[in-house]
Formats: sequence, C-alpha cells, structure tokens
Amino acid sequence: MTTTGEPRARGARVEQPSAMALTSRRKKLVLGICCVSLFMNYLDSTILNVALPALQKVFHADEAQLQWIVDSFLLVLTCFLILAGTLADRLGRRSVLVTGLAVFTIGSIGCSLSGSADELIVARVFAGLGGCMLVPTTLSIIRNTFTERADLARAIGVWSGVYGVACACGPILGGFLVDTTGWRSIFYVNIPVGLVGIYFAFRYIPESTATRARRVDVPGQLFIIAILFTLVLTIIEAPSYGWTSTFVAGGFGLTLLLLVPFLYIESQTQEPLFEIHFFKNPAFAGANFIALVTFILMSGFLFLNTIYLQQVRELSALQAGIFTLPLMIAITVCAPISGRYMSRHGPRMAMVFSSLFVGSAYVMLLFTHARTSSLYLCVAYVSLGAGLGSVNPTLTHTSVSSMPAEQGGVASAITSTSRQIGSALGVAVLGSLVVTSFTATISPRLSAAGLSRSLNHQVTSAGISSLSSSYGPATAAVRSIAQASYSDSLHVAWWIGVCLSFLWFCVALRASTPSALAGSQMNGDRVESMRSLSDRLTTTDNSKATRKITR
Repeated sequence: MTTTGEPRARGARVEQPSAMALTSRRKKLVLGICCVSLFMNYLDSTILNVALPALQKVFHADEAQLQWIVDSFLLVLTCFLILAGTLADRLGRRSVLVTGLAVFTIGSIGCSLSGSADELIVARVFAGLGGCMLVPTTLSIIRNTFTERADLARAIGVWSGVYGVACACGPILGGFLVDTTGWRSIFYVNIPVGLVGIYFAFRYIPESTATRARRVDVPGQLFIIAILFTLVLTIIEAPSYGWTSTFVAGGFGLTLLLLVPFLYIESQTQEPLFEIHFFKNPAFAGANFIALVTFILMSGFLFLNTIYLQQVRELSALQAGIFTLPLMIAITVCAPISGRYMSRHGPRMAMVFSSLFVGSAYVMLLFTHARTSSLYLCVAYVSLGAGLGSVNPTLTHTSVSSMPAEQGGVASAITSTSRQIGSALGVAVLGSLVVTSFTATISPRLSAAGLSRSLNHQVTSAGISSLSSSYGPATAAVRSIAQASYSDSLHVAWWIGVCLSFLWFCVALRASTPSALAGSQMNGDRVESMRSLSDRLTTTDNSKATRKITR
C-alpha cells in the first residue's frame, strides 16, 4: 500500500500511497486532521493576545518582554516555514506533520510550566519550531490526497477558512480561560489536541513524498535567520537604547550588510530558499507587498488593542475578547465573499476596496481616546475586519496565478513567508514606536500633576507596566495619567496604519492593472495546460499503483 510498481531514479521519491486507494471517508478524515492541526497553530497566536496583560502582571514583564513573548513564536515560524515544506517533501509529509505536532505539544507544556517571562519566551521558540512544520505540511497532504480539481478546490477552501475560525474563537476562548482558570490554561488546551492529532495522523494519513523534492538551501536558511533576528531584535530593543543610539544604528547596519550577500547568493543558487527573480513580476511583487502590509497592520493592532482594552478601558480578558468579536466575525464573513467576487471580477477591486476599508478603520482610530464609545469602536473594528478578511483570498490567488504551474507551490510559500514576516514586524515596529511615544508623553504629564521627581522617574522607567503597577497613595493619579498617555500614544501606530493603507491602495492599483496582470493571464493558461497534463499523469500512475497493490 505504500509503494508503487515503477522503478525510481536515484534521489527521487514517489507519491505514496495512491490517492485513489483512499476512500471518500478517509479523505475527509485526512482533511479534518490537517485542519485541526492548523487550527491549533493559528489559535495559539490569537488566544495569546488576550492573556498579555495577565502575563505582564504575573511576571512584571516590561514592554520588550511582551513583544518577545509574541514575536519569538512568529519569528521561528517565519524563518523555518519554507525549510519545513522542503523537508516534508523529502522525508515524508506525515512524518514531518507528526514531528511538528509533537514539538508543538512539548513547547506548549513548557509554556504552561514557565516561571518567568524569559522562560516563556524560550518555550515559545520551541513551540514555533513545531508550528512551522504544520502550515506547509498540511497543505501538501491535502494536495496529495484530493486529486480531482473540484474536490481539491473545496478542500483548500475549508483549509483556508481555518484561520478565520481561529480568529473568531481565539479571543473568546482565551478570555474565558484566563478569567476562569488563569493564563496557563491557554497552553493546556494544546496538549490533548496535539496528542489526539498525533494518533489520528499515524492512523489515517498515508505517508507521501514529492516526486522531485527541492534541495535544502543551507546558506540561504542561515542568512534569513540572521537577517530577521537582527532586524526584530533591533526594533524591539530600540526604545530601551534610544532610536539614535549606537546599538540601533549598528543593528540596522548589520541587517543591511547581511541582506546584500543574501540577495547575491539567492540569485546565483539553482534552487534558492527565496526565489528573488519572482519579484520581477509586478503582480507577484505587489501581492507580497500587500501581504506584508496586511499582517503588519493586523498583528500590530491586535497586540496594542489588547492592552488598550484591558489596561486602559479596564475590561476583563473575557470582556476584551467579546469586544473584538465584531472584528473577527468580519474577517471570517468577508473572506469567502471576497473569494466569490474575485472569481467573477478578478482581484483588482477586491484589493482596492480592502485597502479603503482598512484605511477608513485606521482613520477612525485616530479619533479614539481612553473613553471612546463602544459603538464607535465597534464600527472601526468591523471596517478593519472587512478589509483584512477580503484581501486574503486575493493575495494567494494573485501570487500563485502570476507564476507558472510548476512554481506555484514555491510562490505560495513565499507569500506565506511574507505574511509571517509582516506579523513579526507588526508587533515589533508598532509596539516599539508606541512605547517610545508613551515614555515621551507621560513624563511631562506626571510633572504637571505635581508628582515627585523620583516617582516620575519610577513610572517612566516602568513604561507601560505602570498601567497595572501600584504606587501607594498616588496609584489612582498615576494610572489615570498612564491610561490617557497610552491611549494618545496609540495614535502613532494608527497614523502608520493610515500611511501603509494608502501605499497598499496605490500598489493594488498598480499591481492589478491590465498590463501587470497580462503576464498573470499567460501564466494562468500555462497553469491550466500543466494541470491537464498532471491529471493525465496522475491517473496513469494511480492505475499502475492500484494494479500493483492488487497483485
């Protein structure tokens, strides 16, 4: 059942077993296992945000540690995403999926047992190593399982919808768990799901490998780790050292020095980790830029808004989760609507309108303060969710359809990496700029309130931790000033959101013009011809495999 009857060349692997040998029920089980595995990975990010204020109180964490708690997972996920997909094609997709589930589960156990912020960051890194194996591997398994085009389209549609479901469930479930059983429970939930996933993956998912797997680009992998780590470290630590300090200048300089040889090596490698020449296609480059911007704005907003709702508006974790429900529902509802619109009218107007929705939301956020009405915030959240939800289907479609069929998998992996880079940078960049603005804003306000210089220094040094700290008789006054200062400092991030939305709008118009999409249409024709050939070859190979199994 696990091999075909055809001889294979040295170093080549074959798909195994035949997808035709799987019953319809088993294919649905495979899809369910893949979706649950992906859901656990996505839920980890959305469920964590509502627990950040609780983690800040328990561990007395500063703003940089909170950023690292979120970004450590995202950074590892970004760095090893493409490598995990390559290893899955070479070593076996089920094997890599099971390994990812096991590592992720162990990492979740480590997170739940953490006794300090630094221990939690290390455990999140380990969990990220498991998480990076889940995204590309589940998609590859689905593509190998569903051979009929219509079935594959429906399966990928279900797989793609997992993110929206995780977004909707994460804040509510996280808020409920934090309020009822404590922050450790948000990691406990991963343990039984991971163990059950490992059992069902072994039992129902057949092992498969690629006919011709890509080589592992070791130099490219090392460079991308060094570049992203240096960049994120520099940005997160910038408020502590100062944006004009030698540390920050050296960090940005080192990032540029690493980037130059990385681009050269990738352009000369036969099978690079990052296909630089893809970005010569304006539609592909535009889609990846928008993917980067989209997730900068989304992850940065979720990180900052959680602190705003719980520390400034003084909502509980569950109340904060319910408060953001309109945003998550809008993301979930608008994604399929955008997909149907795009299938009839193309991606251009979907990209443009999504930028207008997001831009409008950030303009509304510019007028918010510590006591803004709930209805006003709800309208802003819905507008933001509509934009973020409607753009996602267009990004994958545009990036993949603008490339030849044989490069579609690599194009999709690069776009996924762009999304993850945006997620990591959103927390780092927007979080650090807000912290810098908060520190500069709160000090003169404390002085104007007549508080002592020593208390002023103590509060300013504490940063956003002052939102939940105790200062004796002055606690109420300090907290009121800190809440107003944080709310006003958020406007720096919202202005960046407005500017990035405008750039998104301009790129969407340029990348989706008829001239830019002309190449995409030609490649789309090539995709159809390659699919037709692939279908015929798959049918022949499956027939041979079935006859071999029968013998």
